[in-house]
Amino acid sequence: MSAHQVNANRPSFCLLADNAKLASIFINRGFTRQLSIHKADVVVFSGRMSVTPFLYGEKSLEGISYNIGKDKKEVAIFKKLPNKVIKVGFNRGALLLNILCGGRSYQMVSGHNDEEHLVYEQGHEKETQFNVFSNHEQMMITGPMGDTLLYAKEAIHKRGEKGHIVLQETGLQYVREPEVVLYPSFRTVCCQYELGNNKWPLPENFLFNVLDERLFEYSGITGADTLRSDSEIAAELAKNKDS
Repeated sequence: MSAHQVNANRPSFCLLADNAKLASIFINRGFTRQLSIHKADVVVFSGRMSVTPFLYGEKSLEGISYNIGKDKKEVAIFKKLPNKVIKVGFNRGALLLNILCGGRSYQMVSGHNDEEHLVYEQGHEKETQFNVFSNHEQMMITGPMGDTLLYAKEAIHKRGEKGHIVLQETGLQYVREPEVVLYPSFRTVCCQYELGNNKWPLPENFLFNVLDERLFEYSGITGADTLRSDSEIAAELAKNKDS
């Protein structure tokens, strides 16, 4: 990868949980890393487990794996963050932020657990589609203030406390399954697919275009012109590791 000019006023990000892949991706996009949420322009929620169903008023189904202590801690962090701070959620983080912005969740869903599948841009099903890698057992249900930007059509069944929906039998196999949801008033974007494990550039480009165009208001700070060299990324990661 060749080095490109980096915006002099790069935004900063903070990871609530250490994730080397996500850190590299944000740094490569021109962000600087902060270790304190109080100094960051963007706070990133992530993780691989599910979210406790009690957060959206349901009892947990058997087999759901979650960390209620971590959920409570991150709920408290979300509530304390000023609205000007952008919140980004990946995997479990997307599920949590979606709930905190007024959404809900299916507790179990098929077709998204360690799977590659197609996603479609909302309103452009025949025009825009690309492959992503997903690894989540739960599925977001977009809240009333959310805007579903990307969706999938993979699930054969969805489960919640109120019942088991078998999509093939009910004829609802084309019900849209949110993969990326934007909550503009909360300055929050929820992304259920994984960036670090995708083999294609489109999933990453789409997410950072949303950040740039919808949350940073076309500042250009997360575009391709901010890509940094591998040596610059390594130096940034080493600096934060030593600090």
